[in-house]
Amino acid sequence: MEKLNIGIYQNGEFAGVDNEAACDLVERAVKYGVKQWGKSDVMAIQIGAYWLEGYLSACCDDENVKRVLQESIEHYFFI
Repeated sequence: MEKLNIGIYQNGEFAGVDNEAACDLVERAVKYGVKQWGKSDVMAIQIGAYWLEGYLSACCDDENVKRVLQESIEHYFFI
């Protein structure tokens, strides 16, 4: 599996993540949750969050990126 490299660093300091890549990954996780749960609600987001945790454990060793993505999915909601 390819390493996830979406962290942005400036002068050695964490400056954030590539927003497009991060949003795509969170959307992918939520879509997985919706597919597994069968409807778009909070439980689907939680299932997606579990998927995201597994994905990050497998291919991301940047704790800053993990934290940002975890916070992103925690604040996800359906419109």
